[in-house]
Amino acid sequence: MLAISLLPVVVRAQAAEDSGSDQRSRWSFNFAVGRIGDTSAPGDYYRFDFDTAWGAGEGWTYNFAMAYRLREFDWQIGKQRFRPQVELPMMLTLVDEDESGLFPDYNVGLMFRWRDWPWNRTVRTTLGLGLGISYSSRVWTFDRQRHAGTDRAHLKFWLPIEITFAHPRRPRHQFTLFIDHQSGAHVTDVGGQDAWGIGYRYSYE
Repeated sequence: MLAISLLPVVVRAQAAEDSGSDQRSRWSFNFAVGRIGDTSAPGDYYRFDFDTAWGAGEGWTYNFAMAYRLREFDWQIGKQRFRPQVELPMMLTLVDEDESGLFPDYNVGLMFRWRDWPWNRTVRTTLGLGLGISYSSRVWTFDRQRHAGTDRAHLKFWLPIEITFAHPRRPRHQFTLFIDHQSGAHVTDVGGQDAWGIGYRYSYE
């Protein structure tokens, strides 16, 4: 339902870009495996703290994602040209906890992707920062463990971070590192949970 509600945005972006000369595909697909983490963004990550969850909430996440490029900017700053992008990521996460087993978690949002790095001729790199919403069919066990005694929400804000690396001759095939942070942000609840891991991204661009 979240993805369907954003389809008009995709259609308008498609029409706007089709009116220009850019005929590249706008889709990318991603599969990633993560660990549920006993961490809190952003402070723990600044200290390279990547502790895993413990007890009944310990487990893995399996992400199946696709993203649609809504807009590519063309910025000229001095003699440098920059082409960052705005994407619409849609992700199904299968959460596999020791206590609860598998259950789905749905995520959709917007992501800003910076692609212009000075070392791209050696390693093609992108950095994606996003903001969206997440709905989990169950409250994560580790969310209840970390916030015992408080009401926990199924609906949270989603803050994905993704770094990709690719060989310059094969830029479509990308190795990814990711952090998925979910939090009620004092709106649906207080606090949340994180997962981090690795994956593979294929861009048709």
